[in-house]
Amino acid sequence: MTRHGTTPAVPTAPYAPAASRPARPARLARPARLARLARPARLARLARPARPARPARLAQPARPARPARPGGIRRHRTAAALTLLLSLATLLSAAPPHASAVPATASTGSAGSAGSAGSAGFTEAAGSTETAVVAALERTAHPLRTTEPRGADADLRPLSRMVGGAEVVGLGEATHGSREFFQLKHRVFRHLVREKGFRTFALEASWSTGLRLDTYVRTGAGDPRRILREEFQGSYRLWNTQEYLDLIHWMRDHNRRHPGDPVRFAGDDLGWAGPELHDRLRAYVSATHPGLLPTITGLHRGLRPETGAGTWMAEYPARPLAERKANAARTREALRLLERSEPAAGPAARRAHDLAVEDARAIHRTARFYAHDLDDEAGSADAMRYRDRVMADTVIRWNRLTGGKTLLSAHNAHVGYQPYDRSYPKMQGAFLRDRLGARYVSAGLTFERGSLQAYDTADGRLKAHTAGPAAPGTTEHLLDRVRHRDYVLDLRTARGPARAWLATEHPTRSIGTAYPDPARPIALSRNHDILIHLHSVHASDLLPEN
Repeated sequence: MTRHGTTPAVPTAPYAPAASRPARPARLARPARLARLARPARLARLARPARPARPARLAQPARPARPARPGGIRRHRTAAALTLLLSLATLLSAAPPHASAVPATASTGSAGSAGSAGSAGFTEAAGSTETAVVAALERTAHPLRTTEPRGADADLRPLSRMVGGAEVVGLGEATHGSREFFQLKHRVFRHLVREKGFRTFALEASWSTGLRLDTYVRTGAGDPRRILREEFQGSYRLWNTQEYLDLIHWMRDHNRRHPGDPVRFAGDDLGWAGPELHDRLRAYVSATHPGLLPTITGLHRGLRPETGAGTWMAEYPARPLAERKANAARTREALRLLERSEPAAGPAARRAHDLAVEDARAIHRTARFYAHDLDDEAGSADAMRYRDRVMADTVIRWNRLTGGKTLLSAHNAHVGYQPYDRSYPKMQGAFLRDRLGARYVSAGLTFERGSLQAYDTADGRLKAHTAGPAAPGTTEHLLDRVRHRDYVLDLRTARGPARAWLATEHPTRSIGTAYPDPARPIALSRNHDILIHLHSVHASDLLPEN
């Protein structure tokens, strides 16, 4: 998901301070309807009845040879495109669950129930086997002192060893709206900057968004609150938080102190190509290849957004498919013209040319994404494969442009190696591993209980929700039995019963922008190299939209 512009206003619940939270997580009422999309209330008309809740205790279901029902994007062009721009978990919460998915319990929204899919074989082995797994995990788990970015970071040294010589570290999240996940990413980035030479924080946000924030952290130009407010709209609304503002302020402060060795901000997604991107590209062409300017301007005609990000992302996919395909063909030709153009002499001119080509590439990739037939199940899956491939390629291209190392922030699903649903044929993490090998490391995050910001699947409103405590038989329930409250674990070095358990699917939380959300059968060690488990999380601190 991401944070952008000016969609139609979505009613939001104010952030609930810690003092107002109940001592025990409230039990959630069963939603009467499961919304088709985790979108603003104006899309609520697309909602349809929820699947009936299953009994609290489930027998191990047999995995069918074919899914019980299709999981493709629903047949509404605008809604489909907006859904595609959400994270994997959001799509899954909106679409019919895969046959092997485990429904969230109606009372708590926790990750499944005792004896749920994927864990029955383990739970039947009795408490002694669980105890053996927990003991094996404790032998390799390293406690974390805090998720707060400030203060000593000696407890992160084991994580540094696990990262090794990686050039890209994908750091996931089990929700898109929990404070501690965002704080931990800030803390880990600071540590990797100091200890491992990392210089870029890359977010699941559009390329043009990343350029605006990168300009601020490098030069101080612009107002970061305004940038977050304007860029993180629509699908990206959940990124407009105090936690991310704190990270951006730290990056700017770091660059004031180290002007010769700056940290950078990058966006790797393709939800939209903002007007600043078009303006910057035209300025470059005008200054360096004025003869090309009329051609480039004509090829990009009608594509520079004249509205906010959220409105544009809602309206552009509603254009006829033939028009969107024609636009993608025009942007491809503009990219080819720039790729064939010769830069002026000198390294600075070469860098400017390379960046202009990447700007043209970003404009084309946005147009190409929306040129998929989003009304078709296969076309929707192709669009999502294209998106994850582009996000991986953008990170690699950015590293080549800057010569640095990158911390990649995205949902657990995107930074991981295996898709949770056939609507996502291949994930960003798998593309990165294919191209970088051991130079890419994936770290997943889990939590046992807490709260999060998400769109309510019943009414489409963005508000704080309570999740947990995790039910017996789930991933989070067993992980939380380890004696450390919060800890980091190298999944590649686990031994004995822990190794087998980590390689087996268990019901696991995978929450995007919509809630409640069903748990998914996930094998941790087949998806990630490192795991960070937190006992509890709290809803992120959303900034005002106005």
